Amino acid sequence: MRYLGSILAAGVLAAGAGSPLPADQATFDGADWFEREIGEGVVWRAYEFEDLFGARQSVSYLEVDLNVAGVEVELPYLQGSLQRTSQLVPSQVPDAIAATNGTYFTGQGGGGHNTYLRIDDTVVPHNDRTKGAWGHHGGFAHEGDEQWEIIEMPGTANEWDDNTTHPTIMANGPLLVLNGTVAQAEIDSAGGTHCTGRHPRTAVGVTADDRLILLTTDGRTERATGTTCNETADILLWLDVENALNMDGGGTTTMWVDGEPQNGVVNYPSDGTGERVTANAIAVIAPPADPVDWDARLLSMTYDDTIEPEVSQTVTLQYENVGTETWTQGDTRLVTSRPVEEASDLYEDGWVSPSEPALMEPATVAPGETATFEFPVTSPDTDTAETYSQFFMLTQDGVGRIGPHDGRAWLRLTVIPMTPVGESFIVESRSTGQNYLWYSEDGDWADSTATATAPGLTATGSRWTSTFTSVVDVRTATSQPDFPEAGEYHVSVAWPDAGTTRQDNIVYHVDHVGGRDTIHLDQSAPGDQWYPLGIFEFAAGQSEDGQVVLSNEDADVSGNMWSSGVRFVLIEDETTVEDWTLY
Repeated sequence: MRYLGSILAAGVLAAGAGSPLPADQATFDGADWFEREIGEGVVWRAYEFEDLFGARQSVSYLEVDLNVAGVEVELPYLQGSLQRTSQLVPSQVPDAIAATNGTYFTGQGGGGHNTYLRIDDTVVPHNDRTKGAWGHHGGFAHEGDEQWEIIEMPGTANEWDDNTTHPTIMANGPLLVLNGTVAQAEIDSAGGTHCTGRHPRTAVGVTADDRLILLTTDGRTERATGTTCNETADILLWLDVENALNMDGGGTTTMWVDGEPQNGVVNYPSDGTGERVTANAIAVIAPPADPVDWDARLLSMTYDDTIEPEVSQTVTLQYENVGTETWTQGDTRLVTSRPVEEASDLYEDGWVSPSEPALMEPATVAPGETATFEFPVTSPDTDTAETYSQFFMLTQDGVGRIGPHDGRAWLRLTVIPMTPVGESFIVESRSTGQNYLWYSEDGDWADSTATATAPGLTATGSRWTSTFTSVVDVRTATSQPDFPEAGEYHVSVAWPDAGTTRQDNIVYHVDHVGGRDTIHLDQSAPGDQWYPLGIFEFAAGQSEDGQVVLSNEDADVSGNMWSSGVRFVLIEDETTVEDWTLY
């Protein structure tokens, strides 16, 4: 690609001739990046690092050459409502080829942005700001002739209205890079953990030679930890930006590329239900790119990722041929990666070899057609919860890797022995916990270092999520046991006695033989003990008529709720339960 050297070599030059690169920058520059020119002058790149800043990181960015004829940037927005980036951009900018989410927003009053926004000299009214002054001190601004830049807010009481130079300004913050250096004072002004914590982040930067960088770093998932503001600024400097601005992050962090799977979302939004809504976006328009000979798109990878020991299943990968050449079974292969063509610990009879799990089907795949790879995997026998990983990539003989980078297709098996179930059992929320296979979540949840210590709990740490439903929507955690026998069970729940943001009015739905009961509990009450939900009748086996659903649906405040464990005690007579109250 003609743009590869312009960006990735920048970090090497910045270090000075003969000077060693910092370890993280060397890791970043040396990655085997996936890249595709998605429009003339617009390149999309992505890579998932196993160790960048000491953690797993997933980085995606768009490099947009604003000097190329036909390249344009638009700022679609909504007033009084919210939409996902993958809906907002194509509905308002039909010619867009790529985009990221935009600024901070609110779900109150129907929704809308809460920073300054001016489009073609017309100010779009905003809602009350929810961030400090740092949240709108920088602007992504347009002066004309597609000259976009990152600017500081005028230092007057009238704020952005005093800027009469730029017809279009999208304000947000904090500023991350100013004049080619980390904007440390602006980053520090954010306070709290907004910048010092590792979160999913979106940022926009501009280089000295008018290349726009739209960056996303994922987080809060198994694939990525997230970055601090300083780590994000470092990445932007490695990409040679002169000035850069932090945009909205967290569950809103989204990169969209037209025509890609998952409604065009090419990063990994942290919410379990996918990308979060937003009020505006940064969209890119460009002429079509020239086609390439060899390219592939990973459409799907299907398997059960959490299973019991010694369980066999079939793993299925599907790739679309998006190049101009036809693939053949003898030359186009799926092989292990990280390291390339290593012998896999999951190898078994039915694989082509220890480093090649399956032959492509059908034997030839023309441009626009789909290739399928199917192979068996049996989970290892283990007495403790273990996770097994294997990466794969697509290669073409004589060419090398084609399509996604070497970590995109990730087979990650969590093998969990089930706890013997008797008259009393517990379902825990962490993958190392008791009967975790009976636990599931909807929405954006995260691990916590806080451990609930109610009697019988074993997992280290709990899970938590936001209670601000007007912003993050409803989130649930479900414990659905495979009941060993029918009968009445005493049900109780626990959470850790930690943190100052636990909230009241937390909902627990209990679905049972007689219907649904709803109980509200105050999770700001002391933790590390069992709180009873009641006695309910359940049928034997596993079904939606036998479950406990934790929800934030009635707690629309800024704060958190916790999921640690749900305890079920079979009642044969009243004497089988020692204490019906919390303890």
